[in-house]
Amino acid sequence: MPAVSGQANIHPDAEGFLWIDSKAFPESFSQDVDHVEACVMAAVQKPLSASIFGDKITKAAWKSKPSWYLLSEDDRIINPNLERFMAKRMGAREIVLIPSDHASLVSHSNEVAKLVMDAAHATATE
Repeated sequence: MPAVSGQANIHPDAEGFLWIDSKAFPESFSQDVDHVEACVMAAVQKPLSASIFGDKITKAAWKSKPSWYLLSEDDRIINPNLERFMAKRMGAREIVLIPSDHASLVSHSNEVAKLVMDAAHATATE
């Protein structure tokens, strides 16, 4: 899948951790979030270890557990087409499309909470 625009603003540090450039963070990661809140998110972001992209998973939970998927259609960090592929591959019981950025947990918290509650209710009797 082609890269999306926000990926150009992710840079490694000397220890191999990935950071989103704090000045580009609001338009790369959280374009739907209030600008001040997005700047706070940029200031307190936690890095991701670049090594995880080479790690091998021995037993993926989605292969044996029911899954639901929240798809951020305006994501600039993960290509939404890649998200569609992942949701389909995992056999998500439900795919909720949100016209949102990567920070949909913040910008669309009500929809996220509903998806979590729906999943919890659906699996409570299994």
